[in-house]
Amino acid sequence: IERDGIEDCYDISIEEPHLYYDANDILHHNTIITGALCKLVEDHGRTITIVPSKSLVVQTEVDYRNIGLDTGVFYGEKKEENKHHTIMTWQSLSSAWKNRHDDDGELFLSLIDGVVAVIVDESHTGKGNNLSELLSNQLSHIPLRWGLTGTIPKDAVDRFYAASFERIDW
Repeated sequence: IERDGIEDCYDISIEEPHLYYDANDILHHNTIITGALCKLVEDHGRTITIVPSKSLVVQTEVDYRNIGLDTGVFYGEKKEENKHHTIMTWQSLSSAWKNRHDDDGELFLSLIDGVVAVIVDESHTGKGNNLSELLSNQLSHIPLRWGLTGTIPKDAVDRFYAASFERIDW
């Protein structure tokens, strides 16, 4: 991956247990943020939300349905295609890619057809697995790719602080 320039990015950090209150004092888990991002791009195309476990697929599905999103899930034996917003594990996405020769790629292509945003929840878990490769290759044409985590690796924080202090003009 090569740097293509400097672009604006925003970080919303929420401390453990990754819960927050909205302006109406309603308690939320930060998976609702992924739902809000899906809602923002809904008029422009489909979304894929990638989570690290089946339990988070189920939890995220409940949140998405509660806010009225046309939601399908894709994991194990449960494969709901042709929904506007699809939630899956990275393992299921990777499996669809690896098995593309069995169905001439139809399943994988149907999963990414019309997708304008990929959201990786708990993105800190994606380091060193097939997800990084998929995002850099097969999903690289998708214009919006967001990663959310409440768990920032300590070395990344240390590098951030070191870089911040280097720029201070005393």
